[in-house]
Amino acid sequence: EAIARGARTACPDWDLDVAPLADGGPGTMDALLTARGGERRSARVEDPLGRPVEAAFAILPDRTAIVEMAEASGLWRLTAEERNPNRASTFGTGQLLRAAIEAGCRKVIVGAGGSATNDGGAGAVEALGARLLDAKGAPIRRGGAGLAQLARIDPSDMHPALREIDLRVATDVRNPLLGPTGATAVFGPQKGADARALESLERGLTHYAQVVAEVTGRDRSLEEGAGAA
Repeated sequence: EAIARGARTACPDWDLDVAPLADGGPGTMDALLTARGGERRSARVEDPLGRPVEAAFAILPDRTAIVEMAEASGLWRLTAEERNPNRASTFGTGQLLRAAIEAGCRKVIVGAGGSATNDGGAGAVEALGARLLDAKGAPIRRGGAGLAQLARIDPSDMHPALREIDLRVATDVRNPLLGPTGATAVFGPQKGADARALESLERGLTHYAQVVAEVTGRDRSLEEGAGAA
């Protein structure tokens, strides 16, 4: 709208078609609501450190749900001193996904951006019913630090509606999950990881990716975009 005001001042005879734009991070939900219409809903979920917060998601007129990772798991939820990807979890994002699914939505777009997390989505799948267990059968700790302890994933209690869901992720980055251009190396420092934490987080994510590949039969860790948020 600001650009349009300037353009109208300079070129009053121009016909302007003004459209909102977002990159998958904060503002994506509002941009789509502005462009498409729909309704904004809220759910009680956990922030990156497990504290209860109200977070929003949107349902478009065609019943497509829009879930922003940043709403529940965003960096903006933490002070600079609280930033710690070893502890931060995507559990709240999974709770938002569950809320959208239970509202009857069968197509869900997740805007990946602005997160405080480096857990490979482990918290989100836990919120959707998966059990992430260590060698003794106990749940691993949430956050990036717990991934190195993962021995087994039990998906038997995953939300049954997930079999029917068209789940898509909107991202503006091509980073893979692992390696020098991966999630940890590129985005870890802005989330509060120092050099030592970066090494341990990368080891944890590498191990996590191996276990996920064993469970699903697919290794997506080096695909473009797998390291988003």
